[in-house]
Amino acid sequence: GPLLAGGGALRPEITCRLADRLHVPLRAVPAPHTAAVRGAAKLLEAAHTHPSATGTDPPEGHPH
Repeated sequence: GPLLAGGGALRPEITCRLADRLHVPLRAVPAPHTAAVRGAAKLLEAAHTHPSATGTDPPEGHPH
């Protein structure tokens, strides 16, 4: 089922209500209050491998 992050994931009544409304089991991620920051850190760590980070021009006809 879906994973919940953020402050709402720390409130069991919100998790239960969402699960009931969506008819799916929900789980909170480990340390939900810092999940967005950890995800952003992973994105930044991987950003150097993205073609736009190399400083080269995109191929002809490639959308920006």
